[in-house]
Formats: sequence, structure tokens, C-alpha cells
Amino acid sequence: MRRILAVLALMSLLASYLVFAALPASAADQICWTSQFIYRNDTAMPGDVTVTLRDSPLTASYSETFTLQPGEQKTAAVYGLFSSTAGGFSSTAQSLSLTFVGFGDFGEVPLSNCITETPSSPIGSINDGRINAYDLGAPLAAYCTADHGMEVWDIDAAGNGALAFTVTQDQIVSGLNDASASGQNTLVGQGLGDSLYATIEGQLILFGPDLREPGKVYQFATTGARCG
Repeated sequence: MRRILAVLALMSLLASYLVFAALPASAADQICWTSQFIYRNDTAMPGDVTVTLRDSPLTASYSETFTLQPGEQKTAAVYGLFSSTAGGFSSTAQSLSLTFVGFGDFGEVPLSNCITETPSSPIGSINDGRINAYDLGAPLAAYCTADHGMEVWDIDAAGNGALAFTVTQDQIVSGLNDASASGQNTLVGQGLGDSLYATIEGQLILFGPDLREPGKVYQFATTGARCG
């Protein structure tokens, strides 16, 4: 487990926002990283905590929301597959009502925690050119188009795909510029319940309903220049 370089905890009675940061070091092409926060629900109503894990410079981001019932304590753990050349990792946990109890693991774990190896995908990727190739079981697949735009396909529980929407390079650039100028994330494209946003940090984030856990939202982040 790598040494944690910085830990920032900002908590109040109604909200908590926690951050982890660390450096990578691995000889493998891909590494599996985890971030874990322990929360307890001391209220009389269900409460949520959202954990986000990303690398630096940003090439991938993983986010998951966990719901705790009254009186329940849970370790909210997110796992992500990243390149071993990443410069570092950071993670945040946000909750409006839950009580922060402590930190769990934060660091590299065996690849088996992130992927299932198969002969056709030796490191657990889907080798058809999709941007989110390492997110096995994702509810959508995004591809760069020949003109540097993006094509997003919605995927159902049976693995069948349908074209959700397509955006051009001009639409992506316009969305990134609008987000930067307005200070607000900007919708670039949407369809079949999936959407693509440009963020004020210059990222592109895909959202779609999680296939495995109804009510949760799948999220994948990449750089604004991913498709050129």
C-alpha cells in the first residue's frame, strides 16, 4: 500500500467532503486502485454517500453512490482500473447526512479486484475501440469518430447496443468553451437515458443508468481532447 501523501477532511453537521491523494508505482501496464471510506447513518432516513476515484493527469474516473439505511454502517469502496503511468491518484467522498467514521484502504490492490481475465481480453478490456474499454459491464460504450467527434451506444442488460447519440468535434469544443466561460458543466449530447457533459475543468463525463444496481448512475470521465 502506497504512502498517503495528503489527506483533507472537511466535515460539518450536515455535510462531509473527504479527499485522498497518493502516487503510483507499478511495473504492470494496468493497475487496480481502490478508495474506501467508512460511514454510518445516525439519522431516521436513508442517506447517500458518493465516492469518486480518479487519476492525474485525468484519463479515467470512477464514481459510485452508496445508500445506507438508518443505523447501518458501511465501507463505501470504489475500484478502478488505471494505467501504471498515471502521475497520481485522488479520491473524494461526499455526503449530506451520513456520519464519517474513518478511512478504509486507499492504494493498489490485485488486478482481480477490477477485472476478470479472459483469453480474448487478457487484461479485462473490450477490444473494439471504445473509450471506456476497461469498464466491463458498463451501460454504454463511447467511440471516437473519424471526424474527431464521439458516438455513444446504449447497452442493455443482455448486452445489446443501440445508438444513443452522436456529437461532432465542434459540439464538443463548443461545450468545453461554454463550460469554461459560464463556470457550469454543459450538456453536450444525450439520448436513451445516457448523456455527455463538458466540465469547467476541461473534462468530458459520460453518464448512464447502472445496469447492475437500479437507481445508481454509471459515470466515466476522460479528457476534453480524447477524440482529437
